[in-house]
Amino acid sequence: MQLEETERTFDDFWQSHFIKLNQCLELRQFEQDFRELRARFDEHLIAINKMTEIGDSVERIDQLIKEAALFQQESLVSSGFFS
Repeated sequence: MQLEETERTFDDFWQSHFIKLNQCLELRQFEQDFRELRARFDEHLIAINKMTEIGDSVERIDQLIKEAALFQQESLVSSGFFS
C-alpha cells in the first residue's frame, strides 16, 4: 500500500515537473529565435542606414528603386516572413 502511494506521488511530481521542463524548453527556444531575429534586424538596420544615395539621374533613381526592392525582398525572406 505504501509503495503504491509513493508511486502515485512520484507520478504526480513527475507530471508537474515534466510540464515545467517543457515550458522552460519552449521559453529557451523562443529566446534563441528572438536573438537570431534581432541580430538579422540589426544587420538590416545597418544596411538601411548606409542607403543614403539620392541619385542624380532618372536611370540611377530607377536602379536605386530596384536595389531597395531587392533589399526589401531579401530582408523579408532572411527574417523568416516569407519562404
